[in-house]
Amino acid sequence: MYITSGLFVFSMAAIKQSLAMSIIAWSIPFALQRNWIKFLLLVLLAMTIHSFALIFLIIPLFIGEKIWGKKAYLLILSALVLGIFFTNFINIFVPLINDLKEIETSYSYFEGESINIFRVMVFGVTPVISWLYRKRVNLHNDQVLNLSINMSIISFIFMLIAINGGANSFG
Repeated sequence: MYITSGLFVFSMAAIKQSLAMSIIAWSIPFALQRNWIKFLLLVLLAMTIHSFALIFLIIPLFIGEKIWGKKAYLLILSALVLGIFFTNFINIFVPLINDLKEIETSYSYFEGESINIFRVMVFGVTPVISWLYRKRVNLHNDQVLNLSINMSIISFIFMLIAINGGANSFG
């Protein structure tokens, strides 16, 4: 499967990201079953391959949650505040990351062009449609669907933050 899908032509960074994401995908059924030990072990394993797999530790917060609940609105409000004060946040964030990692992170990594607005719009399609049909979706109470939509809302939040700069760090 790996060879025939053409993944071998990616750069090493993309291969690391793909491998970490496959381990994260493997961990999601354990999260849905609330088997937190196996979920955590798999996320930690993915973190050994790609350090930003740490982000997936928020999945337990959204298991069993309906879409567009209080947590989603709170995250969007937090993202808007973070986006407005992006430069101030980065001045705190970069030294913290440098303390955790051995690689020196440059402030210039977060400067420059903002993310393309069309990319933000593409990431916004699922959250907008899910908001329009939130009552219908919540009637079904499908855990996988709810988790997927909540994770797409979080992806959209990262794109909203990237509008104010630092597109390199958000995709």
